[in-house]
Amino acid sequence: MYYDVTFPVCKRTGYEEPIQKLIEPNSRILSYGSLAPEDIQSCFLEAEQKLSPNIPTEVRERLIVARKLGTYGYFQWEFFTVSLFWSLTAIEMALRNKFSHNCPPPYTLVKKGKTRCESELWRFLFTGWRIQGMNCFNGRFRSLMDWAVENELIPLNIPIYLEELLHSFDNKFPVAEKQNTRAQILAREIPSLRNELTHPNVYNIMLIAKSAIDGYRQAIEVINLKPA
Repeated sequence: MYYDVTFPVCKRTGYEEPIQKLIEPNSRILSYGSLAPEDIQSCFLEAEQKLSPNIPTEVRERLIVARKLGTYGYFQWEFFTVSLFWSLTAIEMALRNKFSHNCPPPYTLVKKGKTRCESELWRFLFTGWRIQGMNCFNGRFRSLMDWAVENELIPLNIPIYLEELLHSFDNKFPVAEKQNTRAQILAREIPSLRNELTHPNVYNIMLIAKSAIDGYRQAIEVINLKPA
């Protein structure tokens, strides 16, 4: 199939913002006083130093985009929320990669009494097929998180940096049901937050710079999975 990769040159409307306008600090960021873009970058870069050198290139590249989105939140506040979302999706990408590494093909798949052997996995899982002997694993984000926790790839006492995850967990469950480890809390709440950002209701979620930075830290903690 042919794709047109040329840039679609359009006639200017007269409402385009010049670069001088685009690089003006967002009005909300000014409430932080003398905060500069370099200060935001430093928080992300400090977290990035903890990233394992064994992380797949595509996951590392996705995290770099999350970091840059967070930096540009200095100019466009909503980018802090987009940065957090991108960090969470990097976790899902890393878990898929880890699953494929730990459980390589071919896969014996079962569905309604039928059996087939496939080297490709994800599209079959999303249409109701299951790996033989792993009936509860459906390949989705929550399922990947549960798999990683059950196989002790995520430490049970992993730090929870992103406060939104703890607040969400506290609001959902009574005290009697809060016997979960930190890893189990993350397995519940990270996919839930990702889904909330993916499927907004009647308002746009507006998060702050700290949420983007803490989400980046959280992603790196999870993505630094233990060896198999």
